[in-house]
Amino acid sequence: MFSGLNQGSRVYILNKTNGIEYKIGEVVGTTTPIFATDGTNMMVVNLKVKVDGSNVDYNNVPANNTSVSYNNGNLIIAESKQTIQSEVEATLQHANYVVEHIEDYKAQITKCEEVLKELNPQFAKDKARDERIAGIENEVAGMKGDIAKILAAVTKIKIMIIMVQRNMNKSELKEKIRRMKMEIQELEECLDKYEERDNRYDDEPQYRNRNQYDDEERYHEREEYGHRERGRYGRY
Repeated sequence: MFSGLNQGSRVYILNKTNGIEYKIGEVVGTTTPIFATDGTNMMVVNLKVKVDGSNVDYNNVPANNTSVSYNNGNLIIAESKQTIQSEVEATLQHANYVVEHIEDYKAQITKCEEVLKELNPQFAKDKARDERIAGIENEVAGMKGDIAKILAAVTKIKIMIIMVQRNMNKSELKEKIRRMKMEIQELEECLDKYEERDNRYDDEPQYRNRNQYDDEERYHEREEYGHRERGRYGRY
């Protein structure tokens, strides 16, 4: 029990706030057990523990307990190693379970998002926007790689011009030209691909104006407007 700790006693500390961190502390000060100030009949003590050369205060520690937790259970102080060992084993078991069922969690996320899209049109719009932004970022990253290829090709052309000026062997020159043609063809295909994507994004505002969630909102607006009009003038 914590009430039995004296100066020089060891305590064992497990911090799960950022990963798993295990430390051993030395008690450098303790108080006589007193009643807690929260109105309960529990006896508590205050401990001063030296950890990594610094003194840390742990107040209102239950005197009759062998372990105590802080920060929503992420910081655990125990009188024995066995308590810390049991906590680490439980944490490991939970982590293994999550890893083994990671695909189930991913599927659950997807299903929850699909349901939220039906329940909340604003969520659907935000999700679609985030997906478009992510797609654009990926394509920009791909364009950077293709631009690097273009710059490399330009550099090779400059080198070839210099080599021609220095009377380079004709067979070697033909081989390099053949390779350059293949690289240029590949770059042209990349440029055509991005031109098609640009055309798609040019049309995207029209697509956004015609997505199903906006259509649903306009439908409900028409229904509501029509209901008011029928109430005033009958059929319309």
